[in-house]
Amino acid sequence: MEGEKKREDKSPSFAESLAADEEQLMELAEPGIILEDQTTWRLLLAEYRRLESDFLGLTYYIPLVSDLKAPNYNFGSPATSAFGLDASTTVETAFRRFLRSPRFDDDRGFVEARKTETKGKATMNLYREVIAPRYGLAEGGLRLIGVPLLVRPFDSFARGENPEWFRTYSRLKHDRIDLAAEWTLRFALESLAGLALVLRAFVQAGLAPLVVESEVFENLRFPRVLNPYAGWEPNVPAKP
Repeated sequence: MEGEKKREDKSPSFAESLAADEEQLMELAEPGIILEDQTTWRLLLAEYRRLESDFLGLTYYIPLVSDLKAPNYNFGSPATSAFGLDASTTVETAFRRFLRSPRFDDDRGFVEARKTETKGKATMNLYREVIAPRYGLAEGGLRLIGVPLLVRPFDSFARGENPEWFRTYSRLKHDRIDLAAEWTLRFALESLAGLALVLRAFVQAGLAPLVVESEVFENLRFPRVLNPYAGWEPNVPAKP
């Protein structure tokens, strides 16, 4: 109709949607969870999304294939090692924040483990013994989008061992030259999958109508905000 103003696209941005979700949740949430878990989740989700983008950049010239023993996954470079430092550090951060979450203040196992963590002695051994059994990390796996490959980054937990990718990172994290010689695309993939499984355990299924979908792994979605007033049940990864 003449004189009618052109309709503008008023769909909310990601930041606006996130703010609206958080405002609604704050009305029902406990203050401790809002201050701790919500802030932690926002930062961890942002880091994960960035790392996924960086990983896809690594695969631009070296495609992912269905065999982890293929030469594609043996490729290493300063770029893959830089990714490994970033991803593995974030895995440690996610585990540490998981352990500190106020949701587990009544969990005796977590409370005892925190005493070790506060003494500066938190290691993957601690996370393997305390967190992994509760959330099925040893059995958890993720399938790649478009590639018939199941990635199980923590399967060594079932043998009482830490993953090779994490041991390599831990041993060489202070020497980027040696790390570049040993850190492969396979380790990069497994470290990203490891972070994804830890984050998926950190949240609960069906939290919010707005979700962030993975661009690397099938059927992997994350809520933009946590649900602080729902019953706390572990979001256990499906067994392969």
